[in-house]
Amino acid sequence: MYQNILVNGVVLKSENIQEYDKRLVIFTKEKGKITAFARGIRRKKSPLLAISNPFIFAEFEIVEGRNAYSLVSANIKYNFLDLASKQPNVYYAYYFLEILDYFTKENLRERNLLNLTYISLKALEEERLPLKLIKASFELRMLKEEGFMPTLYHCNSCNKKIDMSDKWFLSYENSALYCNECRVKNSISIR
Repeated sequence: MYQNILVNGVVLKSENIQEYDKRLVIFTKEKGKITAFARGIRRKKSPLLAISNPFIFAEFEIVEGRNAYSLVSANIKYNFLDLASKQPNVYYAYYFLEILDYFTKENLRERNLLNLTYISLKALEEERLPLKLIKASFELRMLKEEGFMPTLYHCNSCNKKIDMSDKWFLSYENSALYCNECRVKNSISIR
């Protein structure tokens, strides 16, 4: 007999299956990304209906099956549903979840990424920082956590140390920082 497991995480995406069920992809602190099936969740009186949306941070009670988990119950800790009414913030929030889903693998624990996602969504919700700064911070931290951190201390071409009085450019294609002279000289494209 399988025993119930408690995990904390965020719903990355949900997909309708059959008449009343959903397939949820949840990123958890304890188990990494998991797939959980929620039976009867689309019924009007289902106690699980509220947690089937993205941007929900909750404590999930799941049961391990052969290939996936079954969702038993959930206790919502925090929701970012107000983001849905804030445009373009909601698009950035979906982008963050999509990136998290892309980079993470099933059943591989990556505790720091859950915290990064929570902090980034919170920054989008509070609207204190420019959206492009929040996005760039999320992307750089995600790259660092996944082992793709670009060199940010000197120019990748001429090894000139960073001087904040100069213009610097980050190339996503090369995962490196370039001074203005090298960017122009080498025709390096930036986004």
